[in-house]
Amino acid sequence: MTEKERLIFGEHTMEDAIRMNPPSVNPCVDLYGKFEPPRSCSGCKHLLKHGGAARYYYKCDLRKVTRGPGTDHRVNWPACAKWQG
Repeated sequence: MTEKERLIFGEHTMEDAIRMNPPSVNPCVDLYGKFEPPRSCSGCKHLLKHGGAARYYYKCDLRKVTRGPGTDHRVNWPACAKWQG
């Protein structure tokens, strides 16, 4: 069984998904599937905006949220199946 198959069948964690995918890919898509019809994470209620004044960064509450850039979430990533407006 490949790494991706193990991820699909629930044998991996969110951290494993992040480790196995390049940073340009939404790790939530590997865990939950793609949202149909395709759209971006922008506007999802799970996307949280942090920061202030000079700089903002985003986190997804479906992922483990840390204070570091490793769990930053891009608003233009393809949305996962858990997208909610």
